[in-house]
Parts: sequence; C-alpha cells; structure tokens
Amino acid sequence: MGKIKFSRQKYNEMILSVITEAVHNEPDLRFGQILANLNIIKYEKYNGADPNITLITKDPFYEESEETYNKLRK
Repeated sequence: MGKIKFSRQKYNEMILSVITEAVHNEPDLRFGQILANLNIIKYEKYNGADPNITLITKDPFYEESEETYNKLRK
C-alpha cells in the first residue's frame, strides 16, 4: 500500500494541529521555543565575520509542508 498524499493546505493544517497540541502541553513556553523544540525552526552555526553572532536561523523556504509534517512525526 502506498502513502496517502494530501494537499499542501491539509499538511499545513496537520502541522498546526501538532503545534496546537504542544501549546496546550507546554503552556509556559514561548511560541518560538515551541517551533524550535518541534524542529520546525532550525539553527546552524554561523561562520561569518561578526564575532557576536554564533547561530543563525535556517530558512525553511523550500521545504514542502509534507516534509515538515513527516519530520514532526519522527
């Protein structure tokens, strides 16, 4: 049996459901912390010239919602 394929909108709704559950389970966390804890927002080491910057946010622009959702499920 193959995997069920959903629309991008449906994957976005499922991602929001996971985030909503995390908000309810961890009421003291800030929203950014929740996104980072769920690995929706990722950080990488900064190797540039500014010594005051150690981490930068990795832009998930090209990551499809299906991929984001599948990462949440792991």
